[in-house]
Amino acid sequence: MLFGFAENEFLHLNTFQSCCNAADQFLENANFFSSNILGIIKRQLNAEKITFHLPDNFWVPTNSVFSHLNSRSRGKEGSDTGSSPRERWIKLLQDKWNSKSERGGPSGFWGISDLGEVDRHGNKIFSMDQKAMIDF
Repeated sequence: MLFGFAENEFLHLNTFQSCCNAADQFLENANFFSSNILGIIKRQLNAEKITFHLPDNFWVPTNSVFSHLNSRSRGKEGSDTGSSPRERWIKLLQDKWNSKSERGGPSGFWGISDLGEVDRHGNKIFSMDQKAMIDF
């Protein structure tokens, strides 16, 4: 039996890549979207510091996804002017990453804390409480 958390605040603790259903454990030749806050966190979960980093070779939507997001999830009005879908997606992730609200950002995940520092690009730096990981 394979266990997976379904609650958003615990998804980073799953041992598999796909959300809460472990589909990546059972589906062959499938790809799973990881160019999101969860994916950024999971790639750095054992690092001393968790920073905003989305590699250039990671796939992001090639067309706008903003019409599929509810108005509270789209980001700031006017932040998308003159940008490519990739740039808009990264901007949305950065806005969530750097938000004071825990909703959708790293602070919304269990055991992850804002260090009160920023990187050279002005993005917040977080850490995972490794003591919180002992049982996982």
